[in-house]
Amino acid sequence: MGTKIFVLHLKSIIKYGIMAVVSIIVLAVILTFALGDKSKPTYSPGVYSAQIVLHSQPVNIQVEVDRHNIIGVDMLDMGESEAVFYPVFEQSFEDIAQQVVALQSTSEVRLTEDNTVTGGIILQAIDAALDMAEK
Repeated sequence: MGTKIFVLHLKSIIKYGIMAVVSIIVLAVILTFALGDKSKPTYSPGVYSAQIVLHSQPVNIQVEVDRHNIIGVDMLDMGESEAVFYPVFEQSFEDIAQQVVALQSTSEVRLTEDNTVTGGIILQAIDAALDMAEK
């Protein structure tokens, strides 16, 4: 009699063991899709632009992105008269553009006391372009 009970218990142990292993695998797959979805693209690749108006002239700020990174930030259409009226603008832009590419974000860009207002305007334009790029 003792042997039959042992065989029945062994079958139950094997059955519940297999169910436990399958349950763990299913749970791992679900958690991988739910939490580990870091390969999902952050941006739609391309070049996006926003405008800043300086001295009644639009200046385009372009942001180039791939699926996960900010590749570059450029300024187009800055005329000579805007450069004269806003002499710190170009240098502020170059500093901010380098920081945005290095940090991959505008949230931690450090502005100097000299370019607080100008830098804020530039960051708003970059943020507007990045908003268009986000999926």
